[in-house]
Amino acid sequence: MIKYLLLIIFLFSINTFSAEKKKFDPKLKSEVLLVLEENEKLHASFFKYNGSKVEKNTKSVITIINKVTHPELKKLFAFSKARLKSITSKRNREDNNKSYHIFSMALIYIMKTYELGDDYHGFWCPMVRKQWVQNIKKQAKVHNPYAPSMPNCGEHTKV
Repeated sequence: MIKYLLLIIFLFSINTFSAEKKKFDPKLKSEVLLVLEENEKLHASFFKYNGSKVEKNTKSVITIINKVTHPELKKLFAFSKARLKSITSKRNREDNNKSYHIFSMALIYIMKTYELGDDYHGFWCPMVRKQWVQNIKKQAKVHNPYAPSMPNCGEHTKV
């Protein structure tokens, strides 16, 4: 798992120096936006942590990811989808947070690589050292899904 995490971090660092994002055709862009929209429900269930809702919303995200047709995106989602599958109501919150963080990092990488509009932004909490995605049009205030004692701790990451 460490090598995959390092790979994702490496991909982030390479993409940081890229000046222009890749363009999707409208169909592929809509596929990714559907994943981001479904992630909003998952993010909300982590923010106000409810294990059964987290598990239900995770399954919904996986269903949407399975419909993605773009070969490169399928590869990017493969590892994070495996991490999502490990999220269950029976696991403790910290373990589920780790899996959700891996998925969130993949989403942020995709947002840094492809032009998807301005609704979704990546966030980072230096206290818990985790990232997530949220729709800033719907939630202007930071909604940290990992730290119930610091629900508004976090800052934008460059996407």
